[in-house]
Amino acid sequence: MKYNIGEKIRILRTMKGYSQQGLAKTIGLKQENISYLESNKAKKEISIEFMKKLANAFDMPLPILISYLKAEDPVFPVGTDLTDIDITLEKLIATIIELMEKLRKLNATFL
Repeated sequence: MKYNIGEKIRILRTMKGYSQQGLAKTIGLKQENISYLESNKAKKEISIEFMKKLANAFDMPLPILISYLKAEDPVFPVGTDLTDIDITLEKLIATIIELMEKLRKLNATFL
């Protein structure tokens, strides 16, 4: 299963506890814009300014967000049960976000 950018944004949004309306309000858009983006119906390319707003909303560095959105999805052997792949990917993202927050706190204590 290959995730598109809209699906990856949806996963990040739900991991951070945002509704579509909540994320839209945080980054200054309408809920409909988030819905279009997540369903890959957006007609424009994503601007760097929009990416910065997403990175801030998701509390992650912009390069990490861009790398995540551009990354190829893992390849699974034929016959692998993929019914829980969303949960697995969401747990992985949650772990990455948690580790990034811990690193940020550690870095702040040494400054």
